[in-house]
Amino acid sequence: MQQRFLVALMLMISSGLFAQNATRVEGTYITPIFSGKYQRVLDRAQSPVHYRGLGGGLGIGTHFHRKKWIFENELLAHYNLLNPNFSQNPLNTRITASDANLQNHFFYEIQVSEKWRHLAGVSLPVFVQYRLHSGHSNSSETWNAYALVGPAAGTQYHFRFLRKGWIAEGFAALPVWGYGTKPSFTRFFGRFTENISPRHWGNAYMLETRMRLRMLLMNGNQMGLQYTWTYFSDSVDNLSQLGSHQLQFYLLYKL
Repeated sequence: MQQRFLVALMLMISSGLFAQNATRVEGTYITPIFSGKYQRVLDRAQSPVHYRGLGGGLGIGTHFHRKKWIFENELLAHYNLLNPNFSQNPLNTRITASDANLQNHFFYEIQVSEKWRHLAGVSLPVFVQYRLHSGHSNSSETWNAYALVGPAAGTQYHFRFLRKGWIAEGFAALPVWGYGTKPSFTRFFGRFTENISPRHWGNAYMLETRMRLRMLLMNGNQMGLQYTWTYFSDSVDNLSQLGSHQLQFYLLYKL
Protein backbone atom coordinates (compact mmCIF):
# COMPACT_ATOMS: atom_id res chain seq x y z
CA MET A 1 0.00 0.00 0.00
CA GLN A 2 2.80 2.40 0.89
CA GLN A 3 4.63 1.57 -2.34
CA ARG A 4 1.52 2.35 -4.40
CA PHE A 5 1.11 5.63 -2.55
CA LEU A 6 4.76 6.60 -3.20
CA VAL A 7 4.46 5.73 -6.89
CA ALA A 8 1.27 7.78 -7.21
CA LEU A 9 2.91 10.70 -5.38
CA MET A 10 5.97 10.61 -7.68
CA LEU A 11 3.73 10.57 -10.76
CA MET A 12 1.79 13.57 -9.46
CA ILE A 13 5.02 15.51 -8.77
CA SER A 14 6.52 14.72 -12.19
CA SER A 15 3.24 15.58 -13.88
CA GLY A 16 3.19 18.91 -12.07
CA LEU A 17 6.79 19.69 -13.02
CA PHE A 18 6.12 19.21 -16.72
CA ALA A 19 2.53 20.44 -16.88
CA GLN A 20 3.59 23.80 -18.26
CA ASN A 21 1.30 25.75 -20.50
CA ALA A 22 2.11 28.58 -22.88
CA THR A 23 2.31 31.17 -20.11
CA ARG A 24 5.03 29.28 -18.21
CA VAL A 25 7.58 29.80 -21.01
CA GLU A 26 7.48 33.56 -20.56
CA GLY A 27 10.61 35.07 -19.08
CA THR A 28 14.25 35.83 -19.86
CA TYR A 29 16.67 33.06 -20.83
CA ILE A 30 20.40 32.69 -21.48
CA THR A 31 21.11 30.26 -24.32
CA PRO A 32 24.41 28.40 -24.92
CA ILE A 33 24.51 26.90 -28.43
CA PHE A 34 26.47 24.02 -30.03
CA SER A 35 26.35 23.95 -33.82
CA GLY A 36 27.43 21.89 -36.82
CA LYS A 37 27.21 23.16 -40.40
CA TYR A 38 27.46 22.05 -44.02
CA GLN A 39 28.22 25.01 -46.30
CA ARG A 40 28.48 25.70 -50.03
CA VAL A 41 30.20 28.84 -51.32
CA LEU A 42 30.42 30.57 -54.69
CA ASP A 43 32.95 33.42 -54.67
CA ARG A 44 34.17 34.83 -57.98
CA ALA A 45 36.97 36.66 -56.16
CA GLN A 46 38.71 33.30 -55.64
CA SER A 47 39.80 30.42 -57.85
CA PRO A 48 38.26 27.87 -57.97
CA VAL A 49 35.03 29.68 -57.32
CA HIS A 50 32.91 26.81 -55.92
CA TYR A 51 33.63 25.31 -52.50
CA ARG A 52 31.79 23.11 -50.02
CA GLY A 53 32.57 21.52 -46.68
CA LEU A 54 31.79 21.03 -43.00
CA GLY A 55 32.28 23.16 -39.93
CA GLY A 56 31.46 23.49 -36.27
CA GLY A 57 30.78 26.34 -33.93
CA LEU A 58 29.74 27.68 -30.55
CA GLY A 59 27.45 30.50 -29.60
CA ILE A 60 25.55 32.32 -26.91
CA GLY A 61 22.16 33.97 -27.07
CA THR A 62 19.26 35.44 -25.15
CA HIS A 63 15.55 34.74 -25.38
CA PHE A 64 13.00 37.18 -23.97
CA HIS A 65 9.26 36.47 -23.91
CA ARG A 66 6.76 38.73 -22.20
CA LYS A 67 3.04 38.70 -22.93
CA LYS A 68 2.78 38.93 -26.73
CA TRP A 69 6.35 40.08 -27.39
CA ILE A 70 9.25 37.76 -28.21
CA PHE A 71 12.84 38.89 -28.77
CA GLU A 72 15.62 36.46 -29.70
CA ASN A 73 19.26 37.12 -30.44
CA GLU A 74 22.26 34.85 -30.82
CA LEU A 75 25.96 35.35 -31.50
CA LEU A 76 27.39 32.31 -33.27
CA ALA A 77 30.90 31.65 -34.62
CA HIS A 78 31.87 28.81 -36.99
CA TYR A 79 35.14 27.43 -38.32
CA ASN A 80 34.82 25.56 -41.62
CA LEU A 81 37.07 23.52 -43.92
CA LEU A 82 35.95 23.84 -47.55
CA ASN A 83 37.14 21.94 -50.62
CA PRO A 84 36.54 22.89 -54.27
CA ASN A 85 33.80 21.03 -56.10
CA PHE A 86 36.17 20.16 -58.94
CA SER A 87 39.91 19.78 -58.41
CA GLN A 88 42.55 17.17 -59.24
CA ASN A 89 44.34 17.92 -55.98
CA PRO A 90 41.83 19.21 -53.44
CA LEU A 91 44.37 19.32 -50.59
CA ASN A 92 46.30 22.11 -52.31
CA THR A 93 43.21 24.21 -52.91
CA ARG A 94 41.38 23.77 -49.61
CA ILE A 95 40.27 26.99 -47.96
CA THR A 96 39.44 27.78 -44.38
CA ALA A 97 36.34 29.85 -43.72
CA SER A 98 35.39 31.56 -40.48
CA ASP A 99 32.15 33.38 -39.90
CA ALA A 100 30.47 35.26 -37.08
CA ASN A 101 26.73 35.88 -37.10
CA LEU A 102 24.60 38.05 -34.86
CA GLN A 103 20.95 37.17 -35.42
CA ASN A 104 18.19 39.37 -34.02
CA HIS A 105 14.50 38.50 -34.29
CA PHE A 106 11.58 40.56 -32.99
CA PHE A 107 8.14 38.91 -32.97
CA TYR A 108 4.63 39.87 -31.93
CA GLU A 109 1.92 37.26 -31.39
CA ILE A 110 -0.83 38.17 -33.83
CA GLN A 111 -3.01 35.15 -32.99
CA VAL A 112 -3.04 32.97 -29.86
CA SER A 113 -5.08 29.87 -29.04
CA GLU A 114 -4.77 27.11 -26.47
CA LYS A 115 -2.02 25.32 -28.41
CA TRP A 116 -1.08 27.60 -31.31
CA ARG A 117 0.73 30.93 -31.54
CA HIS A 118 1.19 32.75 -34.86
CA LEU A 119 3.93 35.39 -34.98
CA ALA A 120 4.94 38.27 -37.23
CA GLY A 121 8.01 40.44 -36.89
CA VAL A 122 11.36 41.67 -38.15
CA SER A 123 14.72 39.96 -38.69
CA LEU A 124 18.01 41.90 -38.39
CA PRO A 125 21.05 39.70 -39.14
CA VAL A 126 24.58 41.10 -38.89
CA PHE A 127 27.39 38.84 -40.09
CA VAL A 128 31.02 38.71 -41.18
CA GLN A 129 32.46 35.93 -43.33
CA TYR A 130 36.21 35.47 -43.84
CA ARG A 131 37.78 32.99 -46.28
CA LEU A 132 41.48 32.21 -46.76
CA HIS A 133 42.74 30.26 -49.77
CA SER A 134 46.45 29.41 -50.05
CA GLY A 135 47.84 26.93 -52.53
CA HIS A 136 50.11 26.55 -55.53
CA SER A 137 51.66 29.92 -56.52
CA ASN A 138 48.86 32.24 -55.49
CA SER A 139 46.70 32.87 -52.47
CA SER A 140 43.72 35.02 -51.73
CA GLU A 141 41.59 36.12 -48.85
CA THR A 142 38.12 37.59 -49.01
CA TRP A 143 35.59 38.72 -46.48
CA ASN A 144 32.03 39.95 -46.52
CA ALA A 145 30.34 42.09 -43.88
CA TYR A 146 26.63 42.89 -43.94
CA ALA A 147 23.80 44.25 -41.84
CA LEU A 148 20.38 43.43 -43.27
CA VAL A 149 16.74 43.88 -42.31
CA GLY A 150 13.54 42.25 -43.51
CA PRO A 151 10.22 40.66 -42.54
CA ALA A 152 9.88 37.46 -40.53
CA ALA A 153 7.03 35.16 -39.56
CA GLY A 154 6.63 32.07 -37.43
CA THR A 155 4.28 29.67 -35.70
CA GLN A 156 4.42 27.67 -32.46
CA TYR A 157 2.55 24.55 -31.39
CA HIS A 158 2.40 23.62 -27.69
CA PHE A 159 1.72 19.97 -26.82
CA ARG A 160 2.42 17.26 -24.26
CA PHE A 161 4.22 13.98 -24.90
CA LEU A 162 5.56 11.45 -22.37
CA ARG A 163 4.31 13.66 -19.53
CA LYS A 164 6.49 16.52 -20.73
CA GLY A 165 5.65 19.86 -22.28
CA TRP A 166 6.96 20.46 -25.81
CA ILE A 167 7.00 23.36 -28.27
CA ALA A 168 7.35 22.77 -32.02
CA GLU A 169 8.25 25.91 -33.98
CA GLY A 170 8.78 27.03 -37.54
CA PHE A 171 10.18 30.40 -38.67
CA ALA A 172 11.03 32.09 -41.95
CA ALA A 173 12.83 35.39 -42.57
CA LEU A 174 13.66 37.36 -45.71
CA PRO A 175 16.12 40.21 -45.02
CA VAL A 176 16.18 41.99 -48.36
CA TRP A 177 17.75 45.38 -47.66
CA GLY A 178 20.85 46.50 -45.86
CA TYR A 179 24.41 47.77 -45.91
CA GLY A 180 27.57 45.83 -46.72
CA THR A 181 31.10 45.68 -48.03
CA LYS A 182 33.35 42.91 -49.34
CA PRO A 183 37.05 43.67 -49.84
CA SER A 184 39.21 40.98 -51.44
CA PHE A 185 42.99 40.59 -51.44
CA THR A 186 44.85 38.35 -53.89
CA ARG A 187 48.51 37.32 -54.19
CA PHE A 188 49.66 36.12 -57.62
CA PHE A 189 53.22 34.73 -57.85
CA GLY A 190 54.30 36.70 -54.79
CA ARG A 191 52.80 40.00 -55.94
CA PHE A 192 50.11 41.44 -53.70
CA THR A 193 47.08 43.10 -55.29
CA GLU A 194 44.00 44.58 -53.68
CA ASN A 195 40.45 44.89 -54.93
CA ILE A 196 38.09 46.67 -52.56
CA SER A 197 34.43 46.78 -53.47
CA PRO A 198 32.77 50.04 -52.43
CA ARG A 199 30.46 50.02 -49.48
CA HIS A 200 26.94 49.80 -50.77
CA TRP A 201 23.28 49.72 -49.86
CA GLY A 202 21.07 46.96 -51.18
CA ASN A 203 22.07 44.42 -53.85
CA ALA A 204 22.11 41.66 -51.21
CA TYR A 205 19.47 39.47 -49.63
CA MET A 206 19.12 36.47 -47.35
CA LEU A 207 16.50 33.74 -47.00
CA GLU A 208 16.41 31.79 -43.76
CA THR A 209 14.11 29.06 -42.46
CA ARG A 210 14.22 27.45 -39.03
CA MET A 211 12.55 24.38 -37.53
CA ARG A 212 12.88 23.93 -33.79
CA LEU A 213 11.74 21.50 -31.10
CA ARG A 214 11.93 22.54 -27.43
CA MET A 215 11.34 20.43 -24.34
CA LEU A 216 10.24 22.15 -21.12
CA LEU A 217 12.22 21.16 -18.04
CA MET A 218 12.05 21.82 -14.33
CA ASN A 219 12.52 25.31 -12.89
CA GLY A 220 11.39 26.87 -16.17
CA ASN A 221 14.49 25.73 -18.09
CA GLN A 222 14.34 24.28 -21.60
CA MET A 223 16.48 22.42 -24.10
CA GLY A 224 16.03 22.16 -27.83
CA LEU A 225 17.18 21.05 -31.25
CA GLN A 226 17.08 23.35 -34.26
CA TYR A 227 17.63 22.94 -38.01
CA THR A 228 18.41 26.09 -40.02
CA TRP A 229 18.68 26.53 -43.79
CA THR A 230 20.22 29.80 -45.01
CA TYR A 231 20.85 31.24 -48.46
CA PHE A 232 22.68 34.52 -49.08
CA SER A 233 23.51 36.36 -52.32
CA ASP A 234 25.41 39.56 -53.10
CA SER A 235 25.61 40.67 -56.74
CA VAL A 236 27.88 43.72 -56.37
CA ASP A 237 31.14 43.35 -58.36
CA ASN A 238 32.35 39.78 -57.75
CA LEU A 239 29.27 37.63 -57.23
CA SER A 240 29.23 35.78 -53.91
CA GLN A 241 26.61 33.26 -52.81
CA LEU A 242 26.42 31.08 -49.73
CA GLY A 243 24.12 28.26 -48.72
CA SER A 244 24.25 26.34 -45.46
CA HIS A 245 22.50 23.66 -43.43
CA GLN A 246 22.94 23.96 -39.67
CA LEU A 247 21.99 21.64 -36.83
CA GLN A 248 22.06 23.21 -33.38
CA PHE A 249 21.62 21.88 -29.87
CA TYR A 250 20.95 24.50 -27.23
CA LEU A 251 19.86 25.01 -23.65
CA LEU A 252 17.69 27.78 -22.25
CA TYR A 253 18.45 28.76 -18.66
CA LYS A 254 15.75 30.90 -17.11
CA LEU A 255 16.97 33.93 -15.17
